[in-house]
Amino acid sequence: MRTTPNCVVRLYPAVRRGAGEVYRLGVSEEICKEVIDILDMYRLLHAAAGLKSAGFDGNEETDHYAYAGFTIEDMGRWSEFAKCDLNSHTEMLPRYRKMLEPWEHSPNRYNLTKADAESIIRAGDRHT
Repeated sequence: MRTTPNCVVRLYPAVRRGAGEVYRLGVSEEICKEVIDILDMYRLLHAAAGLKSAGFDGNEETDHYAYAGFTIEDMGRWSEFAKCDLNSHTEMLPRYRKMLEPWEHSPNRYNLTKADAESIIRAGDRHT
């Protein structure tokens, strides 16, 4: 039986009813929100600068990886990433978190220029 994160049960009850399954992954709402933010950011970075799809380490970032797979494959969100391998095989959260801050504070976050996108991408490459 396919399981669904608890946050989806609370946030998307119509999806739950339509699927006709009992859902439980146990992914926290905080992780669900972070994945949504990361995938939204990547969609816009992809459009502005051609950045490839986001992924998560299937071994170390398991909840993020599972929720991303559920939202993309089962819910049909971020369809541009549907054929991508979501398992990065390396930890990506530290990089994504560095990128989220400038993206969230960008006055043009939903209409990024190529220069905006490149600046956000560079923020992820910075060593702390």
